[in-house]
Amino acid sequence: MYPILRFPDVPDSIEIHIINRRDMPFLGSAEAAQGPTAAAFANAVADAIGTRLRDQPFSPERVRAAVGV
Repeated sequence: MYPILRFPDVPDSIEIHIINRRDMPFLGSAEAAQGPTAAAFANAVADAIGTRLRDQPFSPERVRAAVGV
């Protein structure tokens, strides 16, 4: 089992090193943020509207429908 980080556990900064490896396929430099960013956004929306949206995109129409407006 792994610990679930809370906001006080998040580091103030993250040091990134981009390494030029010409003999390997390109993978990009933003993959590490893709999963956590979507999850953080989904959690923020759920906290703001009081209900969890399970499908993206979180369009204005879907948010309105979720809150019954």
